[in-house]
Amino acid sequence: MNHARSSRARWIAVVVSAVLMPACGSTGSPGGSNPNGILWNSQGSSNPPQNGQPTPGWIDPNQGVVGPIGISNIIVSTDDATYDGFFPSGGGLSGNGPANVGKIQYIPGLFHPLSTDTGSVAITSRESLLEGDINAYRQTKLGNIGGGGLGGGIIVGTTSGIILAGHFEATKSARAHCNHYAKYHGGFPPGQNFEGDDLLVTAPGTPAFTPGTPQLEPGIGPPFVAELGRLGKLDVVANAGASIAISGAGYDEADPVETFLVTNVPNVLLDMTWTNLAVGHWRGGPDLFYWNIIFLSDPTPAN
Repeated sequence: MNHARSSRARWIAVVVSAVLMPACGSTGSPGGSNPNGILWNSQGSSNPPQNGQPTPGWIDPNQGVVGPIGISNIIVSTDDATYDGFFPSGGGLSGNGPANVGKIQYIPGLFHPLSTDTGSVAITSRESLLEGDINAYRQTKLGNIGGGGLGGGIIVGTTSGIILAGHFEATKSARAHCNHYAKYHGGFPPGQNFEGDDLLVTAPGTPAFTPGTPQLEPGIGPPFVAELGRLGKLDVVANAGASIAISGAGYDEADPVETFLVTNVPNVLLDMTWTNLAVGHWRGGPDLFYWNIIFLSDPTPAN
C-alpha cells in the first residue's frame, strides 16, 4: 500500500444507549498470576554485556512499524485480551500463557487485540496530551456554565461535569482498536469493526456475536456482556458512548488531531452527557498513525 496516501478521518459512531449492568471487580492479566488484573507489566529485561557488546532488552513482536516518514519508535506492548482469549482473573496470557486458567474465548484462534497495554512513551505521552487538549477545550467553552464558571474547581466524573475523567480499560480498548487495524485490516472504522463489534453493541450474525459468552458474573442474563461490543468483551458497560477514528500521515501528533476534532465534531467534544474520556493511539501500519477517541457516559466499572 502506498504510504504517501492522503490523511483521512472516519466520522464518529455514537451509541445512544446500552444496558447497564454490574461488572467484575477483577479483569485479565498480561501473564502469570497477577492479582491486579489486566494492568501493564513490563516485559523488558536488563541483561549484562556479552563480549563487550551490550545485549538489548526483550522486544515484543507487537512493535511499531518503521515507516518512510520517520516512524522510528519501538513500541513494546502486550495484548492482554484478544478475540481468542481473555483472562478476567489474571490467570494467563492470551495465546502463550502457561495455562488457560479462567480463559474466556470469543473467536478461537483469532489473536486480534481487544485490549493493548504499553509502557512506551511514544504512545502514552501522545494519548495523554490529546486527552488534556480535549479537556482544556471543554473547560474553555463550557467553563461559564451556570455563571462564574468552574471558580477554580474541577467537576470530575458526573453528568454535569466539564472535565472528563479518564478510563483505564477504555484507553486500552481504544489503543487496541488502533493496533488492530494497523496490523490486520485496511480502513479504520469508528464503529463496527471487521469482526462485528461496535463500541457498545455487537452485530447479530457476525463472528463477534457470541451469545452467552462469557457470563462473568452470576445472575447476568441477556444481553450478556460479550454481546455489548468491544468494551463489553472486556466486562465494561456504559449508558452511552461515542467513538471517533482518525488515521493518516497528517496525524502524527496530538495537535492536528485536536484541530480536526474541534473543526468537525465540536458538538461531540462539548456534549454534557459524557463523564469519561479515553484516547488510544498507534504508530505504524498502512495509514501510519491511528487515533481512537472514546467518550462514555457513566461506565461500569468507573475506571
